[in-house]
Amino acid sequence: MKRIAIYAFYDAQQRVDRYVPYLLQDLKENVEKIIVVVNGTIEPEEKKKFFPMADQVMERENSGLDIWGYREGLLSIGWDALSEYDEVVLLNNTVYGPVYPFSEMFSDMETKELDFWGITRHSRLVEKTKDGEESVVPEHIQSYFMVFRKRLMENLEVQQYWENLPLFQNYEEAVYLHEIPFTERMVKLGFRWDVYMRVPDLEEKNAYPLLFYPKDLVERGCPIIKRRIFFHDYDYIRQKGGGQAKELWEYLEKEKSCLMDLIWENLLGTCNRDALARHLQWNKIITKKSSDGDCKLKWTTISLQDSTEEIWEAIQAYDVICITSRSKEDEASGVYAKRHICEDQEYMNACVTTFEKDVRLGLLTASVPCFGDAYEELAKMQGNDRDAVCNDAAFWVRTEAIRGKLQKSDLDRARSQGGIVNLCMDYAFQNQYYTAMAYNELFLDEELMDRVELQNQAYRQSCEREAVSAEWQKLAVENEKLNQRYLEQLNANKQMLEEWNKSVTENTELNKRFVDLLQTHEQVCAEWKKVADELERYREREKKKRFFRRNS
Repeated sequence: MKRIAIYAFYDAQQRVDRYVPYLLQDLKENVEKIIVVVNGTIEPEEKKKFFPMADQVMERENSGLDIWGYREGLLSIGWDALSEYDEVVLLNNTVYGPVYPFSEMFSDMETKELDFWGITRHSRLVEKTKDGEESVVPEHIQSYFMVFRKRLMENLEVQQYWENLPLFQNYEEAVYLHEIPFTERMVKLGFRWDVYMRVPDLEEKNAYPLLFYPKDLVERGCPIIKRRIFFHDYDYIRQKGGGQAKELWEYLEKEKSCLMDLIWENLLGTCNRDALARHLQWNKIITKKSSDGDCKLKWTTISLQDSTEEIWEAIQAYDVICITSRSKEDEASGVYAKRHICEDQEYMNACVTTFEKDVRLGLLTASVPCFGDAYEELAKMQGNDRDAVCNDAAFWVRTEAIRGKLQKSDLDRARSQGGIVNLCMDYAFQNQYYTAMAYNELFLDEELMDRVELQNQAYRQSCEREAVSAEWQKLAVENEKLNQRYLEQLNANKQMLEEWNKSVTENTELNKRFVDLLQTHEQVCAEWKKVADELERYREREKKKRFFRRNS
């Protein structure tokens, strides 16, 4: 089939990471032309990375999201020119891939009598709203990858749909005004559709298998991976325990997928570190049995109480170093660090072996003590950011992860002000290395775990619940004050209403008295007129009498 592709691209940092040309290179083998539509601006050097795969790169204002990128691409090519192609492919950069060559998918879908298709679908979902009413999401093709065939593209109503598409202001509008209703709209026009990944068994478990069962989809031949799997809102994916990203990552590592380096580069360059740590579960269970006597990494220990020059020389001379703080050995954080970072020589050898086995590992840190006020004290010392608290009593660092970033002046400042572990974590992250939490297997024994670790975690949760409860109480007090003000205002309004009613009653009485006075006035006037008439007649009679007297 003769195909043309429109690739909608957006990156907040205006970067074109290597996963993009990798995908376009494979796509190019299946289409005659690729038009890249960039939402926003992009530097010339970054723009070059689209070539030679792309035949044209358009830049437009960043509005309407990827859907309007598709629209601009379609309208710029023109309906007449598009009718020359058997299939028009619309896709965006919210996916990694291909895990398997796109040719397998295109070859399979060519055999089906369809008018439009995609890779995955969101199945029908019925949910209850807060009001108790049913909210129905119809089954639909997910818009990150859609293919339209000639019969659909030549339809006048379809063309008018794209021409009159409203400008979406946010992600929710793009989903609810376009992605969800689009499939159903096309079906009503008489068009046939399907998806490459038919997984009814997974859809029975969840309507969104692409996000909740990514490993299963890849195992069954899905050529793409949704990027947001690795950084989506963690509460949203709780339905599967939050393990789907880790499962997928381990599967890709096991299969030695060439995508791994490309995905890693993009994730560490664009995503929040804490979100990645949650989704990829950056924890290491260290066991002395894993200690490798043939480990080739050179390592040593160094104390923050040593001179800056000694620390700097260790960073330059060794592959991995354990940085400790003698001043914190007797503190709660020091106890945890001793337990999980540097228990003894054999355990430390096992930590170094962990670095040798995981080339992306930059730092190993100990868990933060959660009992008593230890956690709060650490938070205060490290800037009161509860989400960024680290155990800085001892940690392991791969020196390659911080070289080129860490300066001697950083060491001087960190030794005097604290924060050396946070600084190393930041530099390692910038150099494409991650930080994991180390746990000594000895202290994960079921009995000890129940009595020590889990109890401490439970205590921290209890403390946080108390903090939440305290906040709730403050809100309750504020609410009570607002209620009191409302009642006071309500009473004031009642008084005003009573005064108004009283005024209305008085006004009614005054009106009645006015009417009575008016009637009395009218009666007086009538009487006065009668008197005036009588007086006039009297004067007339007297006048006649005087006339007769004079003439007689």
